[in-house]
Amino acid sequence: MPIEQFETVLQQIRSLQEQGEWPPAAQLFAEHAAGLIDRLPAATIAALFAPFPSSAIERLPTLWYLAGLVNAALNQATDAERWLGRAVEYYAGRQAHPERQAWIHLELARIEYRRDDFAHVQAHVDSALQLVAQMGPGSSTLQAFLYYMIANLCADTGRVADGVGYAQASAQEYHRHGSTLGEFRALLTVASLARQTGDFRIERDALVQARACYQTGRLEPYSFESLLGAETHLDWYRGDLTGALEKAQTWLTIAQGSGYSRRRLYATLVLGNVLRALGRYDQSLQVYQAARRIAAESNPNFTRWIDVQESWVAALQGRLDDAAMLAERALAPADHGQRMSFQVNLAVVYLLNGRWPDAEELLRESLDFYRRSQDQVATCAISFHLAYAQLAKKARSSEILDLLQPDLRWLDGCDNAYFPLWWHPVLVSRVALWLLTTTDYRALGRRLFLQRRLGADGLRTLQEAACAGNGALSVEA
Repeated sequence: MPIEQFETVLQQIRSLQEQGEWPPAAQLFAEHAAGLIDRLPAATIAALFAPFPSSAIERLPTLWYLAGLVNAALNQATDAERWLGRAVEYYAGRQAHPERQAWIHLELARIEYRRDDFAHVQAHVDSALQLVAQMGPGSSTLQAFLYYMIANLCADTGRVADGVGYAQASAQEYHRHGSTLGEFRALLTVASLARQTGDFRIERDALVQARACYQTGRLEPYSFESLLGAETHLDWYRGDLTGALEKAQTWLTIAQGSGYSRRRLYATLVLGNVLRALGRYDQSLQVYQAARRIAAESNPNFTRWIDVQESWVAALQGRLDDAAMLAERALAPADHGQRMSFQVNLAVVYLLNGRWPDAEELLRESLDFYRRSQDQVATCAISFHLAYAQLAKKARSSEILDLLQPDLRWLDGCDNAYFPLWWHPVLVSRVALWLLTTTDYRALGRRLFLQRRLGADGLRTLQEAACAGNGALSVEA
């Protein structure tokens, strides 16, 4: 619907409110709620709801529904849950308004997603799917919202490749409906999922489109914050750490001014990750401590993610007991998808301690998980660690190449020979050294050393190879 028609709807709602015609005003508001919330600032939506008296709100289920949507738009999760829960219970008991019920379940899923409670997210998405199936062809915005939530759920339950398709379908539906904010959010999800599959071209294209949405759609300031966070990730994952640091610092400055703890928390954590990637370990630990304080106040479930990031710093610093302790603490409350990620930290500690069987068992389980989901960035890192174990056990070169081949092809095609997840210069240097002995990937091995992401560990590895009298490698050193 063009913005001019929304202006007409707004005038009609306000006129009915001025006449005290609360039920028809509520009904008209509810019919257009999704579009109004998508196109107007949250403060404007709240002001539109404000004239409804408490007596009308208490007796009209339509206003329970609207109160939930308005509070959700204002990021007031507790009040949103209360009103949405009351409304969906009423509608479900009377088998009424299946479209509203589906919308409520998706809003509740979004609230639970922000809490990292993926079991409840899945339950609400399943309920919405059942309702949409019963309804038949429904509104394109509802279908777009459903695709959007499924895509986000895929991202956190090991179905990354599936999620890209859902996110793209969501963006297309929102675009067809003229919903700029919805399209913007869906494009950021496309970018996030494409990043994990290692398709940085799709990620970059999605971010270009998202920036265009932001510039033309009169979106609220927090949308720029989200865009900047996505662009920070693109730089980090592609190995442009200088650009990533600059963007991360700007992102955090904006997030601190927004007042929303979840945004501050995530921006803080990513800044710590970029500092860690730059080898500035003490600074990264200070930033993680700041993230821990925010999580303690607002999102205790997120503490496990901070534990696992600090665990990796400890592994990089050689504090292996601390690294193991933090990884085990993160694993204790972890769900299956989190366990597949967190146990890689523990496996690397086992590698560095020479516990090959224990390390390989965990790494192979995680590698299978991430290969099924087509999370290319994760599989590349894990296969490098498994290759390190095989080199330590003097496995045949053909076995090591079979293990690494799918990931080497991807890494060789990237602008930078780099992967951000579980990057450990000691382990990567050893595998890069072996690549110098191969025919097909000798150039990739050289790139790994020449791009200087391996730092002093890379130089030391080359020098030790030269001192050992390995003629093929002495030239590289």
